[in-house]
Amino acid sequence: MLTVATMLGGFIAGMLLSAARVSYVDALRWTLLCGAIALISLAFEHSALAVFLLILVVSVVLMLHAIAMQVMTNQTAPTERVGKTTVLRNSVTGTSRGLFALVAGRIVDVCGLDSAWLFLAAVLAIFAALWLLMAKNFRAPLAEADA
Repeated sequence: MLTVATMLGGFIAGMLLSAARVSYVDALRWTLLCGAIALISLAFEHSALAVFLLILVVSVVLMLHAIAMQVMTNQTAPTERVGKTTVLRNSVTGTSRGLFALVAGRIVDVCGLDSAWLFLAAVLAIFAALWLLMAKNFRAPLAEADA
């Protein structure tokens, strides 16, 4: 069921962005924070239906972020740098996934699954705060790309 929730989350995220129900700028600005809140809820909720719905929410918001990052990388980077920017983005993303998988596995072994959810929520909250603090440097290019 969790696989269905994550696949459905990706589909919903794609539909929301392609139908312009969520802007790319809003996706980048708010999804990490929304994901952190949903992950905190996952640490304290254990009923099957609630976990399914929370995983669905987490999947939607994190896929909104991932898709927006991919699109905005292509649209905001100068044409001659799109390839290099894409490689950098993909390298950071892949490394982050691998590193977090190892760290999360260790946290689950030592502290339990709930602690891993809270750790991921903290990581997302930190990056959300950094994004909001740094976003003023990117407002002009993002506004042009989102228009």
